[in-house]
Amino acid sequence: MRLILIGLLMIAPASAFAFTPPVGYQSDFSSAKQCRDIDGRHVWQGQQGYYIQNWLLNQPGQIDPDTVGVVDLNDNAADVLQPFVDACK
Repeated sequence: MRLILIGLLMIAPASAFAFTPPVGYQSDFSSAKQCRDIDGRHVWQGQQGYYIQNWLLNQPGQIDPDTVGVVDLNDNAADVLQPFVDACK
């Protein structure tokens, strides 16, 4: 699945919503709702896109507890977005 990763976000240890998103996504992420996990990774739905925890670089299958990627609604095809839509029903 091709994901357009817009940026890496930092996570604070106390809260799942303590991420610092890229400038264009800050207000969207602050109002995003948490969805069901996909492959063990946390997922959120915003108005501009979906947010998902990243895999650790060069370590397939291991979740990075500190970063999240943005899957922009305008930059991805319906088949790419479908797993996120399903997770957020």
